[in-house]
Amino acid sequence: MSNGLLYWILMGVNFIVTLGVGVLLMSRTKKFGLALGVSTLLNIGFTVGSILWLRTVDDVLFAVKFGVIVYGIAFVNALVFDLFILMSLKNKGNGPSRPAMPRYDIREDDDVDAIPSSKA
Repeated sequence: MSNGLLYWILMGVNFIVTLGVGVLLMSRTKKFGLALGVSTLLNIGFTVGSILWLRTVDDVLFAVKFGVIVYGIAFVNALVFDLFILMSLKNKGNGPSRPAMPRYDIREDDDVDAIPSSKA
């Protein structure tokens, strides 16, 4: 397997694992901050590990710099995708809100007959 193929496989694994863990945590715990934090830490770990791997397998300085830039772009993309997916899951969990029923306060000096009744 070539280093170029491993480069793209590592990038794909980063996306899949980061987004998968974030969605799984959000669906099970319903905690937005926890899911985003854990998935961001995983994203950082995968990105740093991939950059370190790239520096060990490639000696051409331009290729390493270009690879690091692309990994940085992939890091930001995964972070943005994760943020929007988790925000949509956060908003989806509550369902549509029902309008509040009108509330009528009865005070001692109010005329009770003036309050509309649902009884016919």
